[in-house]
Amino acid sequence: MKRMFHSYSKPEGALALKVQSGLIEDLGSRLRHTSHASSTVFCYHLQLNPRLEDLSHASREAILNGLAPCTLSAYLTGWNCFKAYHSYYQIPFPLLDVWSICNFVTHAHSNLKIRASTIQTYLSGINFVLKLATGEQCHSISHSHVTMLIKGLRKQEPASSARRLPLTSDLLSQCICTLRSGYMSPSIDRTLKCMFLLAFFGFLRCSELAPSTSAFNPAIHPSLSDISAHTPDSLIYTLKKSKTVQFGRSCPIYIFRLNSFISAFEPISEYVLSRYANSSSPQEPLFLTENGKMATRLWFNKHFLKVLSASGISPEHYSLHSFRIGAATSAASAGISDETIRVMGRWSSEAYRLYIHNNLNDLHQAQAHISSFKPLGVF
Repeated sequence: MKRMFHSYSKPEGALALKVQSGLIEDLGSRLRHTSHASSTVFCYHLQLNPRLEDLSHASREAILNGLAPCTLSAYLTGWNCFKAYHSYYQIPFPLLDVWSICNFVTHAHSNLKIRASTIQTYLSGINFVLKLATGEQCHSISHSHVTMLIKGLRKQEPASSARRLPLTSDLLSQCICTLRSGYMSPSIDRTLKCMFLLAFFGFLRCSELAPSTSAFNPAIHPSLSDISAHTPDSLIYTLKKSKTVQFGRSCPIYIFRLNSFISAFEPISEYVLSRYANSSSPQEPLFLTENGKMATRLWFNKHFLKVLSASGISPEHYSLHSFRIGAATSAASAGISDETIRVMGRWSSEAYRLYIHNNLNDLHQAQAHISSFKPLGVF
């Protein structure tokens, strides 16, 4: 199997906040403390020549690149909600005292029907923008009154029903049976089978397999070259970027050959080799749709729900995250240790790197345990 080395370019999405740069700089000038000019990050107390402006712009870009695109998007939504609150009540923008923050929280919860957990994220976003603009955080946001208010609002909210059920190994087996029996075309069935198995055994988050955007970027999105041979009985899926793996560092996901109906090693190996046999470039998207485009989250979710229905499973409470929580649930039911489950799910990326260096056999055994279910009629 072919191996490729990647050169990583600057992540996209950063830079959604670029369009807000004028607003941020304006905010910075209005909140500037002239007696503490040197303490602010982007409030210029020196006359900038074009070369220094380039450095300043690069500094902003680097700071924004430190956030995952989904986090940045949520922060911007919170910031815009905060602006809209001031406009609605016709008050000067921005008011940052404790009671103004409390009033904003109450407005968002009572009038806009936003859950307390989301409002908490919005407050983090407001604090982020303020720090970016002035170099100082908003201490009112962490005030005890705001903390107690958020806690009280959480208690007012009805308990939410489980919206996402785990796709456990037995349910995964039913889906694989459906795909092997013929769901759509042979090529799409093969693609979906590989996506199902990789998502499950890789404990993958949605974005780690199927990006939300349709604009393919081989520097950050799953590419054909991200699957490589490790040993005759194992593969590596190179995770270039995720919620916990950023800043240009990749993370290896190991897929082992298993004596199981749902072993992922064989179908993924055959899929990649067949793509190369058809003259595909290593820099093409890893998974393709019927039209030869990158498989997006929307496309994958649509087919996932249809395959569930075709397998006799009600799709009502399932989402693409069901693969990840299903793998963890199956692992726990199989008696796999909490430490190993944490490692397989990459809930701590640095610990994961240290662990896999000497304990690949443990991961192999764990995958074998969670794949042990055998559907009726399969021998």
